[in-house]
Amino acid sequence: MNAALFACLLTLATTPSEPQDIAVSQQRTAPAESIVVIYGITDIVAADAPIDDEEVRDNPQSAATKAEARRLAATESFAEIARLYMKPKFERERDKLTVVGPGMLEATLGKEQVAWLDAFTELQRQTKKYVEIQVRAFEGPRGAFKDNGLKAASIVFEKPAELELVAQRLGADKRITQVSAPRLVAFNRQKANIAVVNQVSYIKDWKVEIVEPGPQEIADPVIDVINEGFTIDARAVALEPRVFGLEVGFSSAWLERPIPTRKIRISAHSENEVEIGEPVVRKVNFDSRMSLADGASIVFTTASPEPDKDLAIVVTLSSRTPEKH
Repeated sequence: MNAALFACLLTLATTPSEPQDIAVSQQRTAPAESIVVIYGITDIVAADAPIDDEEVRDNPQSAATKAEARRLAATESFAEIARLYMKPKFERERDKLTVVGPGMLEATLGKEQVAWLDAFTELQRQTKKYVEIQVRAFEGPRGAFKDNGLKAASIVFEKPAELELVAQRLGADKRITQVSAPRLVAFNRQKANIAVVNQVSYIKDWKVEIVEPGPQEIADPVIDVINEGFTIDARAVALEPRVFGLEVGFSSAWLERPIPTRKIRISAHSENEVEIGEPVVRKVNFDSRMSLADGASIVFTTASPEPDKDLAIVVTLSSRTPEKH
C-alpha cells in the first residue's frame, strides 16, 4: 500500500470531516499539550535503501528480508536526523520520535515541532538534488591564519567572492601550503567519506615458528600499516529550499620521523636481537554540525598534529541537479 493511500485510509477512519496533510497519517491526544502523529515515509526511505535487482532474481526471499532491514535502518537514520535538526529543539526526556516499523514513525511532539516535521518530511520528498562538498586543507606555522584574518575557530562566508579574498591572502602567504583538496558528492541525507592518506608500513613485532627438520626456529616479521593524512566524513540534509544542515567529521594524523625503534630478543636459544618499530602518531579530530546556505563556505582553524603548525579547513557546499540520461 503506498503512502498516499495509507494516509487517506487513516484520515477516513479518524476524522472524516477534516482533511489532513498526506505526511500526517493520524493524530491523537497526548499529555502535556503534545500530540501524537503517525508518519508514513516509505517512499522517502525507499530511495535511501534501494533494492538489488540481481539479488531479487537469485534469492527473492533473502532479498526481501534484507530490503526490509535496509528500510528499517533508513527509517532509524531519518528519525535521528529529524531529532538533530528539529525546531523547537527536540528534548529527549520530553519528546518522542519512535520508529514503529520500516517507513513508519510515531511522533509525540508539540504543535510547532509537528509543523516543522511536516515541512521537513515534505521537503525530503521534493529534494532530488545531490550535494557537492569540497574540502580544502591548508597548513601553516602557528598563528599564520590569525595573521590572515581568520581569528575565530570557525567563520562562515555566505558569498563565494568573500571566500575568494581569503583564499588569495592564504595563497600569497609563503608560509602557508595547501595540503589537500578532496571533493565529496552525495545525495541528500547520504553519508559520504574520503581519505587522503599515505600508508607507511613498519615492523610491529616478530613471530617465531618452530619447523622441521631440526627443529629450527624461523622468525617472521609482523607488518603493520599507519595511515598518515586526512579522513573526512560528511552528510548534508535539506532543511529549507536553499539551506542544508551539514555534518563534518575531520581527522588528521601525522607520523613522527624517523620512526623510533627498539631491539628485542625473540628466542631463548640465541642472543641475537631483532628490531621493532614504535611509531609516534599525533592526531587531531573534530566534529561539527551547522546550517549552511547553498553555495556558502565555512572555514575551521585548529592545531595541526604536526608540532608548531596550524590547520585551516575550508568546506564549501553546493547542490547540483542530476543530469537526465
